[in-house]
Amino acid sequence: MHGRFNEDLKTERFSSELDPIEFHPLVKRARNGDSLAFHRLALAFDSAVLQTALRITGSAHIAGEIYRRTFLRAYRNLPLFHFECSFSAWIFRHLAQLCIEHLSQESLQVNSGGDRCLAGILMHLKPRERIIAELKFGHGFPLSLLSEILEIPREVARLSFLRAKGKMQTARCAELSYIAEQPFLEEVT
Repeated sequence: MHGRFNEDLKTERFSSELDPIEFHPLVKRARNGDSLAFHRLALAFDSAVLQTALRITGSAHIAGEIYRRTFLRAYRNLPLFHFECSFSAWIFRHLAQLCIEHLSQESLQVNSGGDRCLAGILMHLKPRERIIAELKFGHGFPLSLLSEILEIPREVARLSFLRAKGKMQTARCAELSYIAEQPFLEEVT
């Protein structure tokens, strides 16, 4: 049994490649107490949730905590999932709520890894704008799905996205002009 499960995991496709219908039987089994089914669901979203949390928070430690809490919350609330939305939207809703809670409470510092410039720009956005920018640019989610994930009207999601995009463009232009003003340093050999 364990060997077969590992074989299944090796051929598991990424969550973005999976048809939402394929999650339906796993969700039903997980809701009935099948921990292996929930484990498979969690593995389907594992890296996407962690990477998204990392880009939003800018901290590996905080992202790991939010990642853990996202799946713990999903597991505890699984009986409340009634297929009104896709399972991926439901998981990202939990992630977004936890990220917004965290961002509303703390001032964050940019993580040393990844694109420091983009991470620095994201850190200056409001929590909702940061979530929307990450899910739109990082995952390519359409605005209709963003409004579903964040449980806000589509127009509010659109306006938040446009504000975030404008702030990112303004910050990026300011950063590029600052870099252009710095003298070029050559290493003398």
